[in-house]
Amino acid sequence: MRSANYEKIITMILPKTTYKKTLRLSWSKKFITNVKLGLLIAGLGSLLMACGGGSGTASGASSSGAAGSTGGTGSTGGTVLAPVPAPAPTPTPTPTPPVAPTTPAVTSTYSAAWSLANSTAAVGSSTTATIVLSNTGTTAASNAQFTLHLPTGFTAANLVQGCGGTLSSAANSAAVTMTGAVVPAGGTCSFGFTLTIPTLALASNYSPVFSITAASGSSNASLAGQTLPTLTLTSNTPTATPTADGKTPGAYSWWYVPSTTTTMSEMDFFITPKVDPGPDSNVFWSNQSYALNGYTGMQSTMLVNGTGSGRQFLFSLWNAVAATPGSTGSTCTVSTTADDGSAGAQCKILYNWQVNHTYQFSVIAQGNSWFKSTVTDVTPGIANPVSFVIGSIQQSATLYPHMTSSIPTIPGSSDFVQWIEYFDWNNHRTTCMSVPSTDAVMSASVVDATTGKTIAFAPSSTDTGASGSCTNINDAISANSSEIKGGTGQTVQGLFKAGNTGVCLSSVSGVSDGTPAGSNSAILSACPTAASVSANGGSSAASSLWVYAADHSIQLHDNYCLTVSDGIGASGANVAIESCVPGAINQQWTITTDTSTTQQSIASVLSGFCLNPANTTTTSKQNIILDLAACSAATDTWTIPGSSFSY
Repeated sequence: MRSANYEKIITMILPKTTYKKTLRLSWSKKFITNVKLGLLIAGLGSLLMACGGGSGTASGASSSGAAGSTGGTGSTGGTVLAPVPAPAPTPTPTPTPPVAPTTPAVTSTYSAAWSLANSTAAVGSSTTATIVLSNTGTTAASNAQFTLHLPTGFTAANLVQGCGGTLSSAANSAAVTMTGAVVPAGGTCSFGFTLTIPTLALASNYSPVFSITAASGSSNASLAGQTLPTLTLTSNTPTATPTADGKTPGAYSWWYVPSTTTTMSEMDFFITPKVDPGPDSNVFWSNQSYALNGYTGMQSTMLVNGTGSGRQFLFSLWNAVAATPGSTGSTCTVSTTADDGSAGAQCKILYNWQVNHTYQFSVIAQGNSWFKSTVTDVTPGIANPVSFVIGSIQQSATLYPHMTSSIPTIPGSSDFVQWIEYFDWNNHRTTCMSVPSTDAVMSASVVDATTGKTIAFAPSSTDTGASGSCTNINDAISANSSEIKGGTGQTVQGLFKAGNTGVCLSSVSGVSDGTPAGSNSAILSACPTAASVSANGGSSAASSLWVYAADHSIQLHDNYCLTVSDGIGASGANVAIESCVPGAINQQWTITTDTSTTQQSIASVLSGFCLNPANTTTTSKQNIILDLAACSAATDTWTIPGSSFSY
C-alpha cells in the first residue's frame, strides 16, 4: 500500500495534528519498515474495532504483532462501518423583545348628592329634586351612568338636563336614568326634576325610600359616594274610622206577573248559589213579595243554635200577627221587632245548602190569612231531594183583608223582587271592599189562583244599588232568569293557607286593631275545619277568614286590613292587622301564582318583599309572627281563596 494511502486513512480517523504529534510516523517514498507498518495496521484495526468494526486481524500479521513477522496484503474482517451522521445544528434562540414600561390606569370617581327643596310635603303635591355630582380628582370623571330610584307611586317630570349627559324617565316610572355624564376634574355639575308625590293614604307612619344605583363597567366612572334625601309626608294619618264605612253593594231583579193573572195561590222562587261566599260572609239571597209584604230566602253564614248548625233559611212578614214552626229545627218569633227590627213575624231553620244546587221556595196561601214557605232541592239528577217547611205565618186580616185566601197581584207595579244583599249594611265598619264575592242565578213562577196553571215569565228589569256608593255589583237578565253577582273583582271570604302545613294566616288579637292600635300582629295558626266551624259557627273562624279585595287589600271581616307596620316594607318588617284606609299603599298586596306549583306569593306593593311563612328555627309553624322577606321559592307557598270557599 502506498504510504500516501495510509496517511489518508489515518487522517480520516484522527485529527491531523494528533496523528503527526502522537504517532510521529515517518513516510518514505520507497517503503515503510515492516515494524512500523505492522504497528500501523494493528493500530488501525484497534481503532476500527472501537468504532464497531469486525474482530479480524490483518492477514499475514501475527496476533501479537511481533517484530520480524511477515505479512501479506491484509484486509480487515467483520462489518463495514456506516458513516456517523453529523449532529443537527443547534437553532439560534430568538431574542425576547424588551417590555415597554406600563403606566398605571387612572379610575375616575365622583360622588352624588341628592336633595329635595322641601323635607316635608303633602301627599298629592310635588317638590324639586336636585342632584349635584362632585369630582375631587385631577382627571375628569367621564361616562357617569346611574339610576335614581323613587318610592313606589312617585314619578318625575320637568327634567332639567345637566353634566353633559342625558336624563330620562319613562311615563309613570318610579326611576330616573342618567347616561353619559361628565364631571370635571376638581369641579361639580348638577341636574334635576320635579318630584311628583302620589295621592295616597297610609295606615302607619310612612318614610319614602330613595336610592341610587350606578352602572358597572370599565368604561364608566365610579360612584364613590352618595347622599340621599329624606321626606316626611303630611295628611297621611288615618281617621278613627275608614271613610267608606257602612257601605255594601246590592243588586235587584224586578218581576211583573202577566196581566192575565190577577190572583195567585202560590209563588215559586228559585235560587241557585253558584259560589259559597264563606262561613262568616253574611250574604242574603232573597225573594220579596210586595203584595204579601214580606220575603223568604237563604243566607250564607254558618250558624249554631240549640236546634243544630247550618246556613239559615228565612220567612218573614211585616205586620204579621201569628206564626207556627215548620219542620224539625224550625223556630218562629212574633213581636214588635221580629221582622228586621219592625213589628211582624219571622220563622227560620238551619240547613247546610250546597253550591250549584237549585232551591225552590214555595209560598202557598193556606186560607184565613195564613201563608206557608216550603223549600225543596230541585236540582236535576239528585236522588231523594230534600224538602222542609220553614214555617207558617198569619198576616193581619185587618191590614190585608184582600188576601185571606190568595195573593193578589199589583196592577201597574212590580209584584216581587229578587235580590242579593249583604246584611252587614247596618254595620258601620263594612265597606264595598270588605265584602266577599258572590254569585247566584234566580228565577220565579206563579200558580194562577183561578186556572190553577203555573205561569213562568222573565224578570222585567234589573237595578243595582247599595247602602252607599259601591259599584262592585253586577246583574244580568237572561230569557227566564237573572244572574246576580256581588263583590265583583274580589275573592270569596276564605283561608290563606301556608303550604301544606295545616296552618293559615290569622292574627294575635282576632278581628281588631289590637291594644295599642297596630299591635295585632299577623300570625300563622291552625286552619279552621268544617267540623270546628259546624260546631262553633262561622264567627268562631273570623280571624282566619280573609277577602282579597279589588283594591289589592287583604281584609278580615269588619274592615281590618293586613298592614306593613313600618311603612317602608323592608325585609324583616312586621305585618299587623289595622283598620283599613282606602288607598293605603302599605295595605296593598300583589298575589302572583307560581305556574309550576299553582301556589302563590303575596308581595307588598310598598316594597316588593313577600309575606314570609317560612321559619327555619321553629319546627311548629303555629303562632309564628309573620314578617316580610325577599320573594323566593320559600315564600311562594300560599294558597289563597278562590271563586268559592273551601277548607
